[in-house]
Amino acid sequence: MSLENRIADIAVIGPGRFSNVKYSYAIPDKLLNKINIYDVVEIPFRKKIVTGLIINIKNNKSNSLKYIKQVNKKIATIDPKYIKYINDISNRYINPLGHTLYQYFRDDILEDINFNTFPTTSKNDYTCLKDCSDVLITNINNSDLNIIFAPSLNSIADLNQLLTKRGLNVSYYQKSGGNIEKKLLMKLINEEDRGIFIALNTLIFNHINTKSMVSNHYWDCNNTKYTEQRMPNFNLLNVAYIKNKYFKSNNYYYSEFPNLAYSNYPSAFEIKINTSKIKYFPETTIQNSIQSFIQYTKDKEPNGIIYNTNFCSKNIAEIFIKEINKTKHTYESYKESSSAKQLHVLLEPTISKNRIINSDQLSKLIRYLYNLQSFDTDLHIITTNNQPFLNKLNINNVSKWLKDELIYRNKYGPSLNTKVIELKLDSTNDNLLNEIDLQGPLINEENDTEYIYQHTVTAEMANNTNYFDLLKKYNYRFINYL
Repeated sequence: MSLENRIADIAVIGPGRFSNVKYSYAIPDKLLNKINIYDVVEIPFRKKIVTGLIINIKNNKSNSLKYIKQVNKKIATIDPKYIKYINDISNRYINPLGHTLYQYFRDDILEDINFNTFPTTSKNDYTCLKDCSDVLITNINNSDLNIIFAPSLNSIADLNQLLTKRGLNVSYYQKSGGNIEKKLLMKLINEEDRGIFIALNTLIFNHINTKSMVSNHYWDCNNTKYTEQRMPNFNLLNVAYIKNKYFKSNNYYYSEFPNLAYSNYPSAFEIKINTSKIKYFPETTIQNSIQSFIQYTKDKEPNGIIYNTNFCSKNIAEIFIKEINKTKHTYESYKESSSAKQLHVLLEPTISKNRIINSDQLSKLIRYLYNLQSFDTDLHIITTNNQPFLNKLNINNVSKWLKDELIYRNKYGPSLNTKVIELKLDSTNDNLLNEIDLQGPLINEENDTEYIYQHTVTAEMANNTNYFDLLKKYNYRFINYL
């Protein structure tokens, strides 16, 4: 029997993030004509039985095959289009394919998925800086399969109530975050060709197979829960953007605030922030400003204050918390789920770095200010800025800032098309500088022996260069993805 086409290069599907190595396995005679590229197979790996994805099958006439571990069995066949979609996500974040498969697509790839070719076109529409409820209802097409993605179970319940009151029939809405209900929801969606389904945004990864047009509605898309907390911190809207390259759909994005990646910023936007309940504590140093605030609020209710350190540096936050803990006040940090209190304190708000605006920080700040207005809560701001900072948040300034940021991001990243990798090393490294185009070094303020490098990567560069092998020689585990 010919020994050709007997070696398969396999990506191990597992939780490891620090290797993108493809392992070689022999294809046994019984599977020789049954296994192809993009099949999921069962293999022995480090004294365990795991699953892997076949990336390549090589010709090999060597007698050394008997020394190579064999594939145990075939589990499923995956459509190449689906693998390209998953691989594109992995490349954008310089994340091993096996890890991406394990974390987000493990259940899907163990089932045979049918990929209908309909539709061939799609559109994208973005609504922000207004009450989006009426726009959502207008965009729902009864002839389409409408899937509304939301960042939390509470927002799902609110949306269900809103749509029901407006006379729309919700086919199904998610009531828990468990895998059982997720599988049920996917089953129901894939059986229908129209209707309204409301799901947690973690379902964005999954492929929706339908005979009709799918309209995806991304609700409250500036919410922080659209970024995965697990490394490498996939942004779910970025995933949706990549997914739409391979599986066409109508996409509608809804947010109260602007988002750089998904909006053209019409000039009609308005930003209305009530500054009448805001008091500033401006001093020449942050320590003096903190002391001024503490003196002013010494008679306030100790447990009636929430502190927001989300917009200042880590160093300033640590100084502030240390000083507050010396007082009778209990330190309670702000979260979006925080209940209304008589007073909120915002510490040294900054929405830029190197004089370039950060649109994510900007949207979070505006969201925070609007939430306070709904609570009718007082706000004290501890700052070294002599000018009333929040008065600058008008549409003219915001438009200018965002245009500047767009120019900067398109050139240096990160953006939809580029990712920035940040590496922290103990010293300069000439070999690394010769191998990869790095910006730096920059000396870390907290540790003068630590150097910070940055490297901008496009999707094409990630496809053409094995950054996993290149970077793991230089403390790969300490890479931060921006």
